[in-house]
Amino acid sequence: MMNQLWLVAKNAYLKRLKSFSFWALVIGPLLMPIIAIGISYMNGNSGTPKLAVVNNRLSYKL
Repeated sequence: MMNQLWLVAKNAYLKRLKSFSFWALVIGPLLMPIIAIGISYMNGNSGTPKLAVVNNRLSYKL
C-alpha cells in the first residue's frame, strides 16, 4: 500500500515538473532580481549629474 502511494506521488510530482507554470513559479522570482541588476548595471553611473541654469536677465524683481 505504501509503495503504491509513493508511486502516485512520484507520478504527480513528475507531471508537474513538465508544466510551464511550475517552472515559471520556480524561476520567476530568481529571474526578476537578475534582470533588475542587469538593467541598473547597463544604465551605469556616469559620475555626478550636472545642472546648468541659464538666465539672460541681469536683475530680478521680487
